[in-house]
Amino acid sequence: MVALALSQPVLGHAANGQTTSLITAIKLAEAQEAGTASKAEMSCAEQPCVYEIAIERPDHAVVQVRIPVSSKILLAEAAPGTEKLGAPAPAPAPAAIPPTNTGFTNRQVEIKLGAGQIAGMGNAILHPVLTLGMGGDFHLRDFPQVDTDFNASVIVGKTESTQNTTKPGLQEIRGSAHSIYNFYNDRGISKAGVGLYVDFAQALRHQSRYVPQDTSSIYAAEENESIQHQLDMGLDFRVSIHNDRVASDLHNVIFLTGNRVGPNLLTYQPLLGFMWSNKFHFTGSESEPGLSFLTDLNFYFAKKNGVKVFNSHDGLGGTKREIYLSYGLAYTTASKTSYTIRTYGFNNLNRGASTMAPSGFKDGLSIGIVKPF
Repeated sequence: MVALALSQPVLGHAANGQTTSLITAIKLAEAQEAGTASKAEMSCAEQPCVYEIAIERPDHAVVQVRIPVSSKILLAEAAPGTEKLGAPAPAPAPAAIPPTNTGFTNRQVEIKLGAGQIAGMGNAILHPVLTLGMGGDFHLRDFPQVDTDFNASVIVGKTESTQNTTKPGLQEIRGSAHSIYNFYNDRGISKAGVGLYVDFAQALRHQSRYVPQDTSSIYAAEENESIQHQLDMGLDFRVSIHNDRVASDLHNVIFLTGNRVGPNLLTYQPLLGFMWSNKFHFTGSESEPGLSFLTDLNFYFAKKNGVKVFNSHDGLGGTKREIYLSYGLAYTTASKTSYTIRTYGFNNLNRGASTMAPSGFKDGLSIGIVKPF
């Protein structure tokens, strides 16, 4: 993945007269301010979209430069004579402003229609029909090296208990957040950092719970555990690479506390999490995407809630594990609205020697629209 990311052309689509790549914008900003970029991102909070680049000057003063994504504006106003991508002569910089970009940025809402099933709170099966979500980034002016992103959604559909009872309506609220301090940041293109990861889920209407069928089993007590809300917290080590063709983020989480409901509807305690999301641009670029291929892979190395990490009935590998895999396509319009279609699958890789629920999986698909605001 690293080799693929680094092999991409650094000048992206600047030569076509339509868009300027993030890498090109960073180079121009560094030349204009005679400094080094410490943070760079694209913002469409106001039109037209701009790159917001923090530049540290030799005197250690930090200024923020805004460069329009439109290369026509950029070439006409910021660096005359670079239309042929020759070596640009120093040019007057765009108006440098103090780094006041504090608060929520890159905000977006998502609406999804789905068919399938997921494991819900109370060890119940959820059949999502409509999911309404919101997400974005959060930045503080005094901490430019800290990236924080969040998302939250409500699920409307039907819940099904192990007693085969069903209940339609608003079912759950779920969300997650990453807050990462980047100890390595190569102009926003590649980053490495450490921070905090949190995810949560709360049953809103249903109060279903898993009931073991074989109460005489020696595992009945531990398998009868049920949770109505979830709050997981852990240390997050992130590595990311974003260039014109690929956006890849890898999170490695050491969980400090919390429980999860597995695909087989049984509660377990996560120990390690591996979360890898990718976006490959078939057309367009990271700054101006067109048709993109999406993948997500989550893997949880875990133990059963309330018991030791390694015990006699855990089976292969000594622990319970869960894997989540999703593939999809996204098409993004000029207004930054994205239309998506995704398939997903949750699989319980190792339930051990349980006679009640040795394995289980949940899968489905969704179509959605993501709109920035």
